[in-house]
Amino acid sequence: MTRFILSYDLEKTKPDPHPEFLRQAEALGWSKWIKLADGKFNKLPNTTLHKSFENIEDANKSYSDIVSKTKAALNATVNVEKVIIIEDSRSRSFSNEVK
Repeated sequence: MTRFILSYDLEKTKPDPHPEFLRQAEALGWSKWIKLADGKFNKLPNTTLHKSFENIEDANKSYSDIVSKTKAALNATVNVEKVIIIEDSRSRSFSNEVK
C-alpha cells in the first residue's frame, strides 16, 4: 500500500462545506494527522489529508466519494476549486501541533 496526500480548496459557501467534508473524509479513513518515523504524529495543513491505497485510481475514487457524500449530507452544492492527489514516496513534515 502506498500513502497518498490529498490537498484541496473548497469554495466558501453557506453552509460552510469544510466541516462536513472532513467528517466524510475521516469516515472513509483519511486523516489530518501523519505519523513520523519517531512515532509522533504531526497535524497536516488545514486542507490536507492522507490515506494509503493500492493505486492512484483508488485514491481518486475515495476523494470523489468524499465530495459526493458531502453534497448529499449538506443537500447543497460543494465546489472544489483546486485539488491534487499525489503519491507520498518521501516527505518531510513540520507542524506546530504534535501528538
